[in-house]
Amino acid sequence: MLAYWGKKRKLVNILRFSETGAVELYELEKEPGNMFIPLIVDGKNVEPFEIVENEQISMF
Repeated sequence: MLAYWGKKRKLVNILRFSETGAVELYELEKEPGNMFIPLIVDGKNVEPFEIVENEQISMF
């Protein structure tokens, strides 16, 4: 799933969400393999993430 991260709106690939919907793990789109863990306070991300693209699973 792709999203823009932070004030500079860097494109990131979200790898995992928490139960509350916060992003737990992501990697920069231009640097795959370098994973980052964002700061989460009270079940919400401190830095904003704006979802750009949702992956859809086909049942066919």
